[in-house]
Amino acid sequence: MQRIKFISVICDCKGLLTGSPRNTSPVKVQTLFFYLFLLFVVKGTGLFVKFIILFCLNPLAQVLKDTWVMEFVFKEHSFSYTTVDAILLGIFLAPVAEEFIFRGPLVWSKKMISLSFSLFFLHIFSNTSINFIVSRCDWQNLEQVKVVIINVVISILIYCVSFVCLSVFEHEFAGMHSRSKKFIFFLSSTIFAGLHLLNSDITFYSLFLAPVFVLPFFLSGIFFSYVRIKYGLKYSILLHILSNGVVITISLCFLP
Repeated sequence: MQRIKFISVICDCKGLLTGSPRNTSPVKVQTLFFYLFLLFVVKGTGLFVKFIILFCLNPLAQVLKDTWVMEFVFKEHSFSYTTVDAILLGIFLAPVAEEFIFRGPLVWSKKMISLSFSLFFLHIFSNTSINFIVSRCDWQNLEQVKVVIINVVISILIYCVSFVCLSVFEHEFAGMHSRSKKFIFFLSSTIFAGLHLLNSDITFYSLFLAPVFVLPFFLSGIFFSYVRIKYGLKYSILLHILSNGVVITISLCFLP
């Protein structure tokens, strides 16, 4: 039965990318938990492949008297967050922001696409990411506060300019979006996965392992994108929150 459901998910994904109508009815709780289970299966498969490849490469690194392979695996966990920060950022704020940025534009909406561009600048290109604003900004430091305010204003301007452009040329952009559904679908997941490289100390050697490292995130991005298109953004956000919540809770309870 589970195998049949898994196959139906793949078929649905193909259908959604070719214009099939999405499901607008409320999602049942058991369906949501099935997708959560399926997400961990997909992400777990990616993690398994990743560690098998890295395990096979580690003897080579030892022969070369270089530890870059294993360092690349474990340095992604070297951030020091308090428990409150980990819960607030990892379980709530980051999933919401990432879904708006990467999954929001998958369905045509001038407001959603404009918001995606705006948040992408604020979270990625500026030095005022959500992590910085919530847990690292010294609000008594006027220089840091000024930088935050300037970047937030720029982000708002990006939203306004994007919305105006999309409104003026709505027919052209809507048509382009409709013709590029598959490209946008995979591009958003690729960028989502690639940006997780920023969680590690990137070196020249580690770049060769980048595709292996981002594989679990790419598969997760595909899965979140499927849920977003089929059921709506609120369900991909909810699934992302549940997924991060399980991982972070286990990390806080059982890992040093």
